[in-house]
Parts: sequence; C-alpha cells; structure tokens
Amino acid sequence: SCRRHVLLLGTLGMAVGGGVCALAPGNGVFLAGRVVMGISTAASFGMSLAILPTLFQPHELPRVFGVWLGVQSAISLLGTVGCGAVQAALGWRMSCLIIPVLAVVFTAFGAVSVPDSRAAHHRRFDAVGVIASAVALLLLMGGFTMSGELGWTDPAVIGALVCSVVLLVFFGVWEARRRDPGFPVRLFTVPAFTAACVVGVAFNFANGVIAVQLPNVLESTLGRSAFVGSLVVSAMSVGMLLGTLAAGEAQKRWELSARTVFTSGLLTIAVGFA
Repeated sequence: SCRRHVLLLGTLGMAVGGGVCALAPGNGVFLAGRVVMGISTAASFGMSLAILPTLFQPHELPRVFGVWLGVQSAISLLGTVGCGAVQAALGWRMSCLIIPVLAVVFTAFGAVSVPDSRAAHHRRFDAVGVIASAVALLLLMGGFTMSGELGWTDPAVIGALVCSVVLLVFFGVWEARRRDPGFPVRLFTVPAFTAACVVGVAFNFANGVIAVQLPNVLESTLGRSAFVGSLVVSAMSVGMLLGTLAAGEAQKRWELSARTVFTSGLLTIAVGFA
C-alpha cells in the first residue's frame, strides 16, 4: 500500500476510535476506542513525516519540519482549549466527538491533495515484532499504573514489569535477526539516534505527567473547571508552536547545525521544567 493510503486510513481510523470512545457504554469499550485511536494516530503521524521529504528539496526541510510541527502544536492548542470548553458545557462524550469530526474533514482534504508515494523497496509486515512490542508496552504501562494503587511489591505489578522486560528483550533479538525488520534496532548503534530517542522518551514522559496530573490538581484540589485546566495545559502548546517555527527559521537563516538546535532546545526545556 502507498503512503497516501496508509495516511488516509490512519486519519479515518482516528474518527472511528473517537466515535467508539464517545459512545462507549463502559470502560472496556472506551479502552478499545483509545487503542484504535493510538494505532491510527501512529499511522497518520508516521506517514505524514515520510511524505514530506518527497515533496520538498533537502535544503527546504528544516523550515518545512518547523512549520509542520508548528501546525501540529497549533491544532493541539485549539483542540485542548476546545475540548475543555465542550467538556465543561456538554460533558466528556461530546468532547470525544471533536477528533472524529476533524478527522473526517482532514481525510477528505488529504484524499484530494496528498500525492501517491511509495517506499523504494517492498517490505513484509512484521506481525511478530509489532505484537511483541505492543504487548510489552501495554504490560509496562499497566505495571506502572497498578503500582500507584497496589505498590511496587505486589505480584501483579512485578509480573507485568518482568513480562514486559522479557518481551522487549525478545523483540530486540527478533528484530536484530530479521533481514527486513519492522523496527531496525541496529539504528541504536548510532549515538545521535540513541540520544534523540532517550530525550524523546524523557520529554514525552514529562509531558504526559503534566498533561494528566496538572488538570487533576486544578480540578480536584483547587476546584477549577476542566476548561480552566485546558487553558493552563495549552500554555505548553503555545511554547511548542513558537519554538518549532523559530527553530526551523533559525536553522535555515543562520545555517545552524542540528547539534546546536538540539542542545539549545534541551537546555530551554530544562529551564522551563525547573
């Protein structure tokens, strides 16, 4: 399948997942809808990133990626504020319908504007690797989540974390031995790639904590509405919007190296969290 088809299916899948969440009669169905949204988001995000280099010249990519990330931050900002307002006025089910509506619009727009694009070499789908990594990450997140209620010494928590580690080791061995791996683990032999991944994990972990805990504190401790919480969280999206546009423009104008932009961005993040 070409990248365009995967992109459109991923965007449409986000609409389906959001609709399932909005209509979910219980926790199980809601969780299934979130899983569909996660898979679909990964597909659309990855394909949009893969398509960009086919549309622009290499010297244009720093600015293009800056604008690309800036647009995503702007949409995230509008979505956060919009969802908070809708949730406060109409309830959480109606707020879950915002993404499906936007996804349908974006799917229709992409169908007429995104050109076809294919990888240079055909690759088989790595079902074993995908399943192993997905289950390992679910067990890892489940273990961390249960530890808050059951404690780190609970057998269920320990079992989930141990099984997660075993599956991740199996995943690494499996991918390393495949001729055409779905996730080329040998990329981690490149120090810059490993550093970027470690920083990405750390940043997203911190971002996730802020996105979850800050609204919880504002609502349960300070008695603020969901809309107020969304406004506070959106401040980070504003910074991301300005930062991505500024970074891409600065690298293009002053010919800054990727290392300079990367390290200066990390230092700025450190100051912000402090």
